[in-house]
Amino acid sequence: MNVLGKIRRLRFREGLSIIEISRRLGVARNTVKRWLNAARGTEPKYRRKDSATLITAYEGELQSWLETDARRPKRINELLCSNLQGCRRSSRVTHRTLTSNPIRR
Repeated sequence: MNVLGKIRRLRFREGLSIIEISRRLGVARNTVKRWLNAARGTEPKYRRKDSATLITAYEGELQSWLETDARRPKRINELLCSNLQGCRRSSRVTHRTLTSNPIRR
């Protein structure tokens, strides 16, 4: 249930005060009051600035890595992920096994 629904339920069904609602939900008293006074059925709108993050500069490269990884067969992913926990030698052996020519005789 969303916070707005909880606020309205606590106020109108249970008859709690605004202060008690703000304490129970961890929301500011003025926020509770503003949401209760808003027209029924309107959701609060949050104003967030679109700001750059630390990884914004690498977004294209990360996206291409994710797309490449999504096309990799599941078995190879399992082998590669399991070897991340093991020693370095075993990951080299697995890498060599996966990238070498098929059956050598």
